Amino acid sequence: MTKTADIKTPYLIQRLLREDRQKTGVDAYFSFDYMGSSEFEFGTLPACLREIRALDFKSWEPQKMTVEHKGKKLVAWFVGPETMLPVAQTVFGNEITNRSLRFKEATQIAAVYGTDPWYQDAKNPPTFRVIGWWALDTDMSFAFFTKKEYAELWLKGLASK
Repeated sequence: MTKTADIKTPYLIQRLLREDRQKTGVDAYFSFDYMGSSEFEFGTLPACLREIRALDFKSWEPQKMTVEHKGKKLVAWFVGPETMLPVAQTVFGNEITNRSLRFKEATQIAAVYGTDPWYQDAKNPPTFRVIGWWALDTDMSFAFFTKKEYAELWLKGLASK
């Protein structure tokens, strides 16, 4: 975990891809981008999912987060405990504007939202299939997405085990 301005942020952030699959739960709507580190394997995902389901997640609603960057308002949709909203806003805002936080693997948030300077001058910037991010640190799990409909599917997947 990284600490920034008195906000502890997660270390493991799983990139999510939108994909309809013949599975149950969140796996029916999303697949997980390969992260390249063993921390994302060996039970971390199911343990975090169990912890989320032990919370009162059925009362959660997607909440809009906005970051202004170079005159543009960029939007993400948060899903998680209300106490984690400031953490998610910190992660989203920091990755869009200055990327000073450190995570186990790259989030690609800036690339997905078009603010990563590495890609801004490219003649043919790559397209990214990532549509969401799931913080896997079990004491502070939350997710956020590029569209509200994805956040709603995440909640639907959580409810359907």
